[in-house]
Amino acid sequence: MFTFECVQTGLVTAGGMQIYVYSYGNILSLIEVHNAWFALSIMCGVIASTVESFFAWRIYQLSRSRILASIIIVLALAQLVASVVSGVLEREARIAADMQGASKNAATVWLSCAAAADVLIALSMVILLLRIKSGIASTDALIDRLVRMVVETGALTAGISILVIVLAFCGSLHKTLVYETPALILTKLYSNTFLTNLNSRNYVRNHDQHVLELSRLGSRRSAPASPLEFGGRSVLLPSAVTANDTENSDTAEPK
Repeated sequence: MFTFECVQTGLVTAGGMQIYVYSYGNILSLIEVHNAWFALSIMCGVIASTVESFFAWRIYQLSRSRILASIIIVLALAQLVASVVSGVLEREARIAADMQGASKNAATVWLSCAAAADVLIALSMVILLLRIKSGIASTDALIDRLVRMVVETGALTAGISILVIVLAFCGSLHKTLVYETPALILTKLYSNTFLTNLNSRNYVRNHDQHVLELSRLGSRRSAPASPLEFGGRSVLLPSAVTANDTENSDTAEPK
C-alpha cells in the first residue's frame, strides 16, 4: 500500500509539473487528462477495492455472514472494473469536455459502487460493534471510539465519492477537471482509512493489556489481610505477599 501510494503521488506530481511548469500559459493543457486516467481513476479504483475487501473480511470475521461479505466484495470488484474502463476511456478522450456517453457512465458506476460499499461497510461495522458491548464501562468506551472512527471514515469516503460525481457531471463543471481535486483526496482517504484501522488494532491490544494489569493490581490491593506469626507476635500481612517475603520475615531476628 505504501509503495502504491508513493507511485501514485509521483504520477500526480509529474502531471502537475506538466500543467503548471512545462506547459505554462497553455490553456488547452489545463483541461487535458494527462496521466490522470491512470493516476486517479485506475489507481483510486485499485486502492478502494483493496480497502473495501479488507473491511469485507473483517465484517465476515465478526458476523460470519457470507452474504454480507459477498455483497461488499461484489461492489468492490464492480467499482474496480468500472474505474479501469473509465480510465481507458479518459485516455482516449484526452480532453475533459469529450468525456461523454460510455466514459461518463463508467465513471458514474465506479463512484456509485464505491459510495454504496462505503455506506454498507460503515453501517455493518457499527451494528456489529454495538452488539459486542458488555456493560463494562472501559470496554464500552473503547467500542464507542471504534464506532465513531468507523462512521467518520466511512461517511467521509462515501461523501467524497458523491462529491466527485456532482462535480464531474453537473452543469458547466463537466467541461472542466475540477473533480480531480476531490478525486485526489479520495485516493489518500482510502489509504489512510486502511492504515488507521490497522493501527487501531494495536491500540486495542495495548488498551486491553493495561486494563488487565490495572485489574490485577486492584485485586492485590483489595486482598484481605492474613495473620502471620512473627517473632512470637501475631501480625497481619496482605495475602499478596509472596512466599519469599514470608520466609525472609521468619528468619529475621526480633528486636
